[in-house]
Amino acid sequence: MDYLKTNRLAKISFILLVLLICWGFVGSFVAPIGLTSFWGIGLGTILAVFYISSLYIKEFGILKSAICLATLLIIVFGAHVLNQFRGWPFGFVTYNDILGWRLPLNIAWPIPVFWTTIVASGLLLMRPKTNMHDPKTIFAWAFDNGLFVLLSAIIIEPILNITTSQTWSFIGGFYGVPLTGVLGWFLTAFVASYATIYTAKLMDFETAGKHVSLSIALLALSALACLTAYKLSMIFIIVPCVIAILYFTFSLLPAKSQRTGGDGFSPTQE
Repeated sequence: MDYLKTNRLAKISFILLVLLICWGFVGSFVAPIGLTSFWGIGLGTILAVFYISSLYIKEFGILKSAICLATLLIIVFGAHVLNQFRGWPFGFVTYNDILGWRLPLNIAWPIPVFWTTIVASGLLLMRPKTNMHDPKTIFAWAFDNGLFVLLSAIIIEPILNITTSQTWSFIGGFYGVPLTGVLGWFLTAFVASYATIYTAKLMDFETAGKHVSLSIALLALSALACLTAYKLSMIFIIVPCVIAILYFTFSLLPAKSQRTGGDGFSPTQE
């Protein structure tokens, strides 16, 4: 029964996020960008949290999920606090009003929360299939997630910059984003992943299917891209949105292993 509840929550969150993407996409052209993005970013971030939470609860239970997500959030937020003081690991950056309300040290609240969902989704996606207690495997797990988040940053950071959601003190060559603005996410994700694996003892759990965890990663990226889309080339809006919706629709269909009980769950299991 718990599986049915968490699976239903994931599907509801997915549907709401798709509708939110469509609203943000249309609103980018028919409404002031400030109104559309201000509320869209906040709602999209909250729904992404609900969605990734439902996946973690399904895989690890409520307590382990809370430990995982809290550890990730603390480290991601801590990296932003350090960055505000020292300009490291990302480089000095100012978050503008379009991102919504501010946390202490002038950090826009969607930034650490949204990036926590990205790191969390990558942690599921990159789970190794064997030898999960081997220190080398755990290191590779955290390292691979760092690369995953780095690739995500290559997509997200230019969008935030082009939409004037943030302003860098040092203008970089990649759509205005300095190299540290991307590489900093590799280091942050690696440290957060490594700490979370050992804190929550994730190596003790069986490997999960990857199709669902990949959907939240792409969904979160596409939601941010479409909800903040303004003065961007149409390819940056339409292509990710179409690919994401088609992929998510396919990945949320009942998997063969779920129908047959091959992954430890069955649709009628209580």
